[in-house]
Amino acid sequence: MGGGKLQAERDPQRQLGMLADISLELAQDLDIGRILLGIVERSMALSGAKYGAAVTLTLDGHIEDFLHRGLSPEEVSLLPHLPEGKGLLGEVLHERAVVRVDDIADHPASIGFPTAHVPMKAFVGIPFMHGGRLVGALYLTKTPDDPPFTQDDEDFIKILATMAAVGIANARLLNAESERAERGSLLRAIASRVRRSLDVNEVLAATVQALGRAANVERCFIRLVEQPGKQWRLGRIAFEWDAPEIPSLEPDSELQYPVTMLAAMTRATQWSEDITRDDRLRDPAVSVGANELIRMGTTAILSTPLEWGDELLGVVTFHSQFPRRWTLSDIALIEAAAREVAIAIDHARRYREAVQTAEQLRGLDQMRSDFVSMVSHELRSPMTVVAGIADILENRADRLSPEQNKELMQTLGREARRLRRLVSEVLDLEAIDQGRMELHRSTVDLVGLVREAVADAVEPHRTRVETKLEGAMVSVDPDRVKQVLLNLISNAAKFSEPDRPIHVTIDTRDDGFEVSVVDEGEGIADDQLGRLFQRFTRLDVERRIPGSGLGLYLSRQIVEQHGGRIRVESKLGAGSTFSFTLPR
Repeated sequence: MGGGKLQAERDPQRQLGMLADISLELAQDLDIGRILLGIVERSMALSGAKYGAAVTLTLDGHIEDFLHRGLSPEEVSLLPHLPEGKGLLGEVLHERAVVRVDDIADHPASIGFPTAHVPMKAFVGIPFMHGGRLVGALYLTKTPDDPPFTQDDEDFIKILATMAAVGIANARLLNAESERAERGSLLRAIASRVRRSLDVNEVLAATVQALGRAANVERCFIRLVEQPGKQWRLGRIAFEWDAPEIPSLEPDSELQYPVTMLAAMTRATQWSEDITRDDRLRDPAVSVGANELIRMGTTAILSTPLEWGDELLGVVTFHSQFPRRWTLSDIALIEAAAREVAIAIDHARRYREAVQTAEQLRGLDQMRSDFVSMVSHELRSPMTVVAGIADILENRADRLSPEQNKELMQTLGREARRLRRLVSEVLDLEAIDQGRMELHRSTVDLVGLVREAVADAVEPHRTRVETKLEGAMVSVDPDRVKQVLLNLISNAAKFSEPDRPIHVTIDTRDDGFEVSVVDEGEGIADDQLGRLFQRFTRLDVERRIPGSGLGLYLSRQIVEQHGGRIRVESKLGAGSTFSFTLPR
């Protein structure tokens, strides 16, 4: 730069004009790149600097924007890297103060220049301060042949730096408002998409695609919690979106990837700008899967939990193929979107539960209706028989033979017992529903109790007791245990041929005894087994086999109230085995 031109730039009138021009530019143009360019070029022109650079900083102090002028493309290509904010550049940022030296080599913070750098000597660095906060800095240097920076240079450049700081702050405010508006639009779009359906699978399939594109990443996936509660476990990757030509994680969908696990464990958003340099991922508790991600080209990761109240629903994770500094804006958008997703998941889940409850209530209502119909029939049948016998005895008793009279009495007793059993089952059901069924325990011999039940059963002649035990003392309500046995033996008799035996076995178990009733009947289909111990369940309604549909349900309640368990094993064509346990 010639002396005349430099003198013209330093002319007070020209300087005021320059300030006015810069003020107008900053008022009209709120682009940070153009602000930095204008400040650097004006400062170089004012001071005669051969090289100038400016940086802006993020809220956490990292260099965000970097602009430089004065080096040719060939000179830049010889450098190992652009400035990283160390040495004198770092001194300006760390001290938040002006640094001006006539010879860079004389300052203790100087770390010199790379070997291929063009020679530099004089230096001035000025921080951009706004509202007490450091937003960036300006750096100027001169060659050994140029005069050093003067106090006038420093004073005027400080004015420019102050104006630049205001311009940067205003530009960031505008950018922040634009980002908020864009983020709001994205969130509305995401919320609209995920709330279109009350099906959880549809919600999440739509979510991963919308979130992945909104976050500008190459992959987005969601893992849901399989086992809610204190011992939660993240399930496999069930919902994944990948950008074109990005491989899917589906082959390794069971792996618990590290940053995802950290987000689930801490219930907070976790990220890594470069997983190849992240020491946290060396922890064995979270390191599983990190090598696989590196092998697939993933570098930067962010994961945020999906929570509803205190419940962890899952985790949504974002992958970038390149190192990435996740900005506060990125995190705010993703966390807000995650809240929308969690709300949608909860709504879909509640809807599903409501539908299931409605279906259960409809099924229960149908079973109650069937039960009322069945009870009416079951009561009517024996009452018709009893009324008929009463009529015979009243009008023709003197004409009956002893054998006929005996048969009528036996039939009358059988139908009376059938009525008593049905009424007892209905009363027991009411007692269970109201929590009033009590056990009257006493210590009895289980083997003797089983033999007594078999003797009282409907067809004792084909029921065999098989056990190696001489005695098995238990503390139970004998009447209730006998009720269970009679019900199981009665079912075995009803669902097997009259000439086939029924076996009742008694064995020891670690915590007590197990009684099994084995028949050689037609067996039960697998899809029916789960219904057996529900109330009002009758599997063979077509043949109209007598029964209330309450016997097995009541048996289960009685056994469980004793602290035992009841189960069934059956196969079509091979009979059934009903077993229950009783503690010692």
